[in-house]
Amino acid sequence: MKTFERVIQPKQDRTELKVLVCQHIDSLPEDKPWIVRVEKLAREYTDLQRRALWGCAYKFVEKRTGYKKERFHKIMCGEFFGWDVDEDSGLTLGPLRTTTRDEDGNHDIISTEVLAKMYDFIQDWVAERSGLQVPDPDPRWKINEVAEAADAV
Repeated sequence: MKTFERVIQPKQDRTELKVLVCQHIDSLPEDKPWIVRVEKLAREYTDLQRRALWGCAYKFVEKRTGYKKERFHKIMCGEFFGWDVDEDSGLTLGPLRTTTRDEDGNHDIISTEVLAKMYDFIQDWVAERSGLQVPDPDPRWKINEVAEAADAV
């Protein structure tokens, strides 16, 4: 059975869509279980945001503290999304989710809005614990990085 998806635009007349949804539900075999889901449309985070997270925030933290980017990312995912804790032992198993995987390990990239909130969270978290100020993402960071490297030679 093919997935039924439609985007509802703000202030769009939903009369026809309601009929289509009901027709689709009525066409589903009744001898099998089905999931019906309605969720807010959210754009996945952009490559520019990913580069800001890894090339600006995480790189800054790595240079100043020695924390490797991958390790720091795991910590930030746990602090931001929460930690998966074993009920029996109380041991922390890892972050509940990451920027690219949901709580069940399925591929699920977070939205631009959530990544922006995560970046703000990282800035606050680092400042509270170390006094360091993670810079705001600079659209020209790569150009500045190349120029900085050239000046160091």
